[in-house]
Amino acid sequence: GEINVDQAHRGCTVSVDETPFASVNPLFMKYTPTNGYFSGQGGYGVRSFENFIDACKAINDGRSNPSDYDDGSIATVHTTLQGTAILEAGRM
Repeated sequence: GEINVDQAHRGCTVSVDETPFASVNPLFMKYTPTNGYFSGQGGYGVRSFENFIDACKAINDGRSNPSDYDDGSIATVHTTLQGTAILEAGRM
C-alpha cells in the first residue's frame, strides 16, 4: 500500500491492493492564513484530536464525566449514532 500526503494539492491519498485509490479527507487542515500567519493546526482534524485528548484528560483527572460530552462538543457514540445509522442504511 501507499499513503501520499500532497501539500501542493492540499490532500492525502491512499492506495492499497484491496481497495481503490482514494482521496482521504482533503479538508482535514485549515489552509487559509489567520492574520497573515499559517494556521493549519486550526483545521477541524487537528482540533478534533486536541479536543478529544483534552476531554480524556479532564475525565481522567475527575474534572468531568463522559456524559458531559454528549452535547456535541466532541464526537461520542451518542452524538454520532444517528448519522452512522443513516450512512449504513444507505449502503444497503
